[in-house]
Amino acid sequence: MHATLTNTQSADSAASGKRQILPDAVYTTDEAAVICCVMPSTIRAAVRTGILKGKGRPYRFRGIELFKML
Repeated sequence: MHATLTNTQSADSAASGKRQILPDAVYTTDEAAVICCVMPSTIRAAVRTGILKGKGRPYRFRGIELFKML
């Protein structure tokens, strides 16, 4: 399952500009950076240091992993 940012927005969060994280959805590095309000390089650094578990290249992340960045 691959979720795009537009699919993960609820009606309330769309108005405020916040993104909802779906725990079982899969996000790219760029999508994860937008959701976590950081640069993509910060997401890649989190993978290198073991904070996040990313799969493949380019990295893909499950939503549950992104909670570690918040």
